[in-house]
Amino acid sequence: MGRIENVWTFYENTVKIIYNRKNVANDFLEQAITNMLLEKELEQEFLINEQIYEMILYHNSGYTDQELRQNSAKMQEQEKLANMLQREYNCLSLQQIENKELQKVIDSFSQLKNILRTGWIKRNVPLEYQETDTEHTMQMSSLATSLFNEYPDLQLDRKKIHEMILIHEIGEKEAGDIREGTSEHQTKHALEEQAVINVFKNIKSGDYFIGLWEEFEERKTEEAMFTYQLDKIDPVLKAKILDKELKRDDLFLDFFNYEEKRQTFKEGKVKELFYYIKGRRI
Repeated sequence: MGRIENVWTFYENTVKIIYNRKNVANDFLEQAITNMLLEKELEQEFLINEQIYEMILYHNSGYTDQELRQNSAKMQEQEKLANMLQREYNCLSLQQIENKELQKVIDSFSQLKNILRTGWIKRNVPLEYQETDTEHTMQMSSLATSLFNEYPDLQLDRKKIHEMILIHEIGEKEAGDIREGTSEHQTKHALEEQAVINVFKNIKSGDYFIGLWEEFEERKTEEAMFTYQLDKIDPVLKAKILDKELKRDDLFLDFFNYEEKRQTFKEGKVKELFYYIKGRRI
């Protein structure tokens, strides 16, 4: 298979895992957020620095990473990294989070599992196939993971992108998922910004995460633009899967045509994936 096809396959498998194991996305986000907060609060680097969130994805989803492992040597190395991650996470978990404000942040992220994404509700997707903010976050993480592994020459801060993915929906904890094109969408940024401040303002690393969320919203850095494109291509890819599952033919074209019309994907590997899924090459 080609590399862009591998990215699609990895994403498709992640969606299947989420459908079959309803709590997997919640478990993934909780562990990833806990690791992220502990690292920043303790001001220490984890042993597995750049790939820590990818290892959390593999661990929680139960991947053997067969789509990305090309030989037994690489497979053994990935297993070694995954085991290192689990030992380190267990060690940090023993310290636990005695800081009540830090626990409040983790609890805030757990609320994202109750927020349904309005795009699927609007399009009359059955409840069992709708998705939460937590599931959307895991799907974006799987896209980032597979793109970084298939294209290791991408000149981007992969760890920062994973952190941006993890926090980019936290403003919806209070604001909810406000759909584009509605009158409420005009106040979306202000509502979410205040929610983000409320979540992070009482922890030591709060300014870092508030700034990271603002960076994502402003889309001026390459990492922010990359994350934004992952955010927008996720429903396009998900719609392709749902059309097949629900025996429909409108969801994918609806999402695809909307993003193509506003030229969301201007260049790079995400654009290549966008047109690959339509059956075209760029």
